[in-house]
Amino acid sequence: MKLKNSLYIDYLTGMRNVFGFIEVDLKQVFSDNGVVLIIDIVNFKKFNEDYGRVNGDKCLKELSKAIENVLEHENEKKVSAFRTDGDEFTIVIPSKTASEVEGICNSIKAEFNKIMDNYDFYKVGLHTLIMSYDSHISSIEDYYKLLLTNSINNKDSIGDKFQADRLLIHIMGGVISKVRDTISHYNNVYELALTDDISGLRNHRAGSAYLLNLLEDCQSKKTEFSILFIDGDRLKRYNEISYEAGNQMIRKLSEIITNSIRKSDKVYRWLSGDEFIVVLRDVNPDNAVKLAERIRKAVEEQTKDLVYPLTISIGVSTYPNDGNNIDDIINKAEKANALAKNLGKNRVLKWNY
Repeated sequence: MKLKNSLYIDYLTGMRNVFGFIEVDLKQVFSDNGVVLIIDIVNFKKFNEDYGRVNGDKCLKELSKAIENVLEHENEKKVSAFRTDGDEFTIVIPSKTASEVEGICNSIKAEFNKIMDNYDFYKVGLHTLIMSYDSHISSIEDYYKLLLTNSINNKDSIGDKFQADRLLIHIMGGVISKVRDTISHYNNVYELALTDDISGLRNHRAGSAYLLNLLEDCQSKKTEFSILFIDGDRLKRYNEISYEAGNQMIRKLSEIITNSIRKSDKVYRWLSGDEFIVVLRDVNPDNAVKLAERIRKAVEEQTKDLVYPLTISIGVSTYPNDGNNIDDIINKAEKANALAKNLGKNRVLKWNY
């Protein structure tokens, strides 16, 4: 069964992709001699423009099917086929000569043309490159050396007179494109991992990382920072209406808090429910209380006309006054917050015990 959701498997064709090619044990793929056959579609970009990406994908599927059908018919069990770029397929055929592979290449073209005759497209051509090797390819570096050597020593391939230097540029462009796509995907995943889905704020993970770096910086520079531990008062009333109503209030609180702090301050949605942490760099305890009071008043004022007006309780702690590590400082702010709630909610309380 073809795996569709693997990093190393091409979702469209079920073949191993460029990452599968890079990660595969090339000692098992290449023998001491053989041939590499590379196939791509002539003017595939124009085909996509003329018929759309859906039909372009269909064309690629049919090419992969043609490759598999021919290799199965030829009983080439040791052959390895990969989709190494958008329209590029790399087939490693060990222990064969270039002339033998030319026959396989022609069979793939004929099979592909036969399949494509079932569609109302203009005739689609294939570029091919046949590269012989006579030394063992044991690493991806060896493979790219083979490509480079072929580009330097050979101007045309057997069959379609495909320019080897064009191929090298095409393949390297494909590799760079895949690397860029992977970096982009990694960045998206990284952002998702550090972002709270409901509020859109940075989450506990991001806040913890920031605080660790901040602590190290403040220790070396002998500066201070303050933490505001914010918790909503009686937001469960909105959750009793619906989860979405509760989420709307989380977003409302996030917006008010963000708009009430300075650009240099950081706000994070913390571990659960309606908990937030605001980090105030270079702010002493007294000024931290003033900033906290500004946030508290903004929440009270801007939600007074809601069905259930919102209020918040805020606990304040400061490094180094209230601890020398992040856990201690957050714990002190959380305890101050809990005491503020016990004293009647909707208030700011600085840790001073």
